[in-house]
Amino acid sequence: MAKKIILLIVEGPSEVTALAMPLRSLLKRANVEFQIVGTDITSRTGVNPQNIKEKLRDEVFKFLKPPLPPRFREEDLIEVLLVTDMDGAYIPPEAISEDAAYQKAFYTQEHIFHEDRNKVILPHESKQKNLDTLIPIKKLTLRKKTKKQNEIVVPFRVYYFSCNLDHALYNEQNLPDKEKVPRAEIFELMYGDNPDGLLSFFEEIAVPCKEFYDSWDYIKQGLNSLQRGSNFHVYLKGI
Repeated sequence: MAKKIILLIVEGPSEVTALAMPLRSLLKRANVEFQIVGTDITSRTGVNPQNIKEKLRDEVFKFLKPPLPPRFREEDLIEVLLVTDMDGAYIPPEAISEDAAYQKAFYTQEHIFHEDRNKVILPHESKQKNLDTLIPIKKLTLRKKTKKQNEIVVPFRVYYFSCNLDHALYNEQNLPDKEKVPRAEIFELMYGDNPDGLLSFFEEIAVPCKEFYDSWDYIKQGLNSLQRGSNFHVYLKGI
């Protein structure tokens, strides 16, 4: 019998490069697969608390029913995880500074710099609302019950890297795009066949909370969503 699937919904290909082999080596009870959104779904234009669950379901079905094989059934999934970058989303507005030198967000441990503060503040507001909607959700309904079909509900959780994947995994807050995949490949080599090392690594970068909701309360405080850390250890401790 084929293994069931744990599906991680991620922003870009560097997440897949860095995490696929290490997690597959660790989570042998299932096949670990990825759906790349291509952007941050929690701050994407047009995504709001009213439709965020439907947008996530859309991404799940893009994975399950792609234009070309292999294709999967809803029943093949045992878990869906959304893995997101924090991007300083919960810092106070006064920690966002306008600076003409930066056409894209530049992160430090205390500030975000950008030539236009509103291009940071507005996505942050959207991301906060969407995350606050997703954090309490424990299940996604993939198929409603009908006379001919049973309901299919899959466990769901949202986890984070702070202030982003590069910061959490490589201690680089502002890694240039051209360096993302090479750095991910180094991480893959380090932990692709080293599950114990991967567990130890995630414990090293863990935020100081052992429980899921506590980890989200922590990251929302002060400047914490600019600091290096992750709550993915909460998921791994339950495997």
